[in-house]
Amino acid sequence: MEDITRNMEREIESGPSETDFSKRVRRWDILMVGDDGKVISVPWFKKMIVYVLVLFAVVTLLCLSLFVMYQSAVAEKNELRASLEAAVARNMMLQTDIDKKMARLVAIEKKNAVSEPPDETMTAVKEIEVKKPTLLAKLPEKTAAVKPQVTGFDDEPEEMVEDESPEEKIMDNDDRNTESNEMAPASYKAEIEEFSVARKAYNNSLRIRFIIKNSSSNVQPISGNIFVILKPDDLNEAEWLSVPTVHLMAGKPTESKRGQFFSIRRFKTVRFIVTEQADYDKFKKATVFVYASSGDLILEKDFVLNFNVE
Repeated sequence: MEDITRNMEREIESGPSETDFSKRVRRWDILMVGDDGKVISVPWFKKMIVYVLVLFAVVTLLCLSLFVMYQSAVAEKNELRASLEAAVARNMMLQTDIDKKMARLVAIEKKNAVSEPPDETMTAVKEIEVKKPTLLAKLPEKTAAVKPQVTGFDDEPEEMVEDESPEEKIMDNDDRNTESNEMAPASYKAEIEEFSVARKAYNNSLRIRFIIKNSSSNVQPISGNIFVILKPDDLNEAEWLSVPTVHLMAGKPTESKRGQFFSIRRFKTVRFIVTEQADYDKFKKATVFVYASSGDLILEKDFVLNFNVE
C-alpha cells in the first residue's frame, strides 16, 4: 500500500527553494484587462517612459540655454541702443555747433564784403595831387643840370629829345591800370563742381555744399560774391528762394554785393545753410550765380536737386 504522506513530504522537499526565486531575472510588465476579461500585456511601456524622461531633460536644457542666450542678446541690445542714443545726441550737439559757426562765418564774410577797400582810382588821383607840386619843383633843377655833350669828331650839337613830363607819365600809367581793371573781369573764369544738397531731419534745414574752381588761363586770383537760387517747377519768381536773400529781377540778383563773399586762387569749398521752415520738397532745380567784385556775372549754372536726408 502506497504511503501518500511520505510522497507529499518528498515533493515538498524537492520543490523550488528561496534561493531559486532570487536567482530569477526580475522584470515587470503592465497588464491591461478589458471589460470582457481579456488581458493585454504592454512590455514596451518601461522603455517609453525612459525615452520620454530623457527627451524632457534634453528639451529642458535646450530651453534653459536659449533663455540665457536671449537674456544676453537683450542686454547687448539695450547697451547698443543706449550707445546709439548717446552718439545721436552728441552728433546733434556737434551739428548745432557747426551750424552756428557756419552762420557766424557767413555773417563775417558778408561784413567783410560790405566793407570794401577804398577805390584805387581815387587813391591814385590823391597821390597825383600830392606829388604834382614836388615834381614841378624838381623839374627846373633837372633841366638846368642838362648840358650838351661835345664829341671829338664833329661840332654839331646833339639833337635834344623832349622828354615826357612826370604828370603825363602818371596819367598814362593810370590809363593803363584803368584799362587792365576793366578787362580783368572778362578774363575771369570759374567752375562749380560736386554740388550737393543735404536735408537735416532733426531741425528741417538745408545744407548746400559745392566747390568753386578757378579756371582762368593765367590763374589769377578771383574774388566776388555767390548766390544760390532754389526754384520749383513754377516759373513764378515769388516762389523762388534766394540764398542769401536778395531781390530778383528777370531771374537774377539785383545786388551782387549781397552774395556770399569768396576769394580764391585755385579752389574753395562753399557752404550755405538754410534754416527757414519751408517746404523744401517743392524745389526741383538750383541755379548758382557767381559775380566778380566789379559786379560782372562770371558764371550761371543750373543743377537738378536731389535731397539727401541726414
